[in-house]
Amino acid sequence: MESLASACTARQAARARARRLRRQGTEKFMAGVSSADKLLVKVEGASHEALMGAERLATADTLLAWMQTRAAC
Repeated sequence: MESLASACTARQAARARARRLRRQGTEKFMAGVSSADKLLVKVEGASHEALMGAERLATADTLLAWMQTRAAC
């Protein structure tokens, strides 16, 4: 039977791998988008819900600033 410590380590490794794959997928998607009007902001520690976690204020500020610059056009 697997020990609790090794089970935790395995889950942590799986989560780290999933984060890397999501990041790589996002970067590949952004590279394939033909529009030059795009911005990818990498927020360390953020998950797929960047507007819900601890980084929500910084994420919202970045998003709002990006939209406001385009609304002025």
